[in-house]
Amino acid sequence: MKGFEENSTFQLKYASTQAAEQELTKHFGMKRIENIEGVSKGNMVTVNLAGRFLGSKAVLIVLILAFDTKLGCLLKIKIKSEDEELTSDLISSLE
Repeated sequence: MKGFEENSTFQLKYASTQAAEQELTKHFGMKRIENIEGVSKGNMVTVNLAGRFLGSKAVLIVLILAFDTKLGCLLKIKIKSEDEELTSDLISSLE
């Protein structure tokens, strides 16, 4: 997909990576692609989401979630879409 890509990191207020994954999937209203359960490596989970924003613009989202006993739930997110403003707005929706 050609388009605009943006990355960011966040410290989330979820008790587990599973809870964060469920809520972020709902938040973005996208479907999981590839492995339905996400790809787990130790305390990290990678989830790929894809869909069309308001039925028109294609969006790809990669969530990398980790849990640290001191910092809590951490998120590294990469969003790519055909629209630069949409990409920025989706990242900003988590702030």
